Amino acid sequence: MEILTLHQIQPREGASVARCAVGVCVAAVLLSSRAAAGARAQTVRTPEVGGRTVSLGQPLLWHWQLGLGAGAYLGGTSNDLMIRAWGGGYRASMNPVTKLVEFGLEGYVGASGSKADAGTRALLQVPYLSAGVGPDYNIRRGRVDLLLTVHTPVRRGGFLTRGTMLRLDWYPTLGHTFMLGVSAPLHDPLAGRNRPIQDYVVVSAPFHTPETHVPANAVCPSHSPAPLAISLTSAPT
Repeated sequence: MEILTLHQIQPREGASVARCAVGVCVAAVLLSSRAAAGARAQTVRTPEVGGRTVSLGQPLLWHWQLGLGAGAYLGGTSNDLMIRAWGGGYRASMNPVTKLVEFGLEGYVGASGSKADAGTRALLQVPYLSAGVGPDYNIRRGRVDLLLTVHTPVRRGGFLTRGTMLRLDWYPTLGHTFMLGVSAPLHDPLAGRNRPIQDYVVVSAPFHTPETHVPANAVCPSHSPAPLAISLTSAPT
């Protein structure tokens, strides 16, 4: 028979305790991962269907846009089709909450008729009025023209997708040349999400007037039995 000393027993007990501790840790990790997966699987309801409204924070000082549009060049002897893609950055010089003054710088490339077209422009915008004005320098023509621009989301949330806007550029000093296009925000995940597309909530289904309850043993007047005719005759004597 093998006799174990105290020094031989203690290492084995320590190894068993260590294995138990490792098992408990592994089980805890598995349970927590399953709980986290279950929490992620739950659908978060939006405010228009009864969910909580999340704070949007303050508007960004800097924001960026890309756009694509088409228009007509009316400043020459022939009317040419213009196609342009543009991009730019804009910064609010005052508190962005007021949406009073905003400066922007844009660049564009495209085609006018059968020739390449490119240029740059500086804008002074009033976001509250959705309008702006500024000089536009066209590189191919080598001239500066006045640009008036307006933009609108057309509908709540955005024109085509969240945050997109319909934009009109007008050049009054260039034969009333114009450009109509769509602009989209960049690196602004909250653009177009501060106002839900649906501006009403259906509280309940249409209410129908309940029908009058009629007891089962009641006799309907329209189905009442006809009165019996009783002939009174004298009995035979």
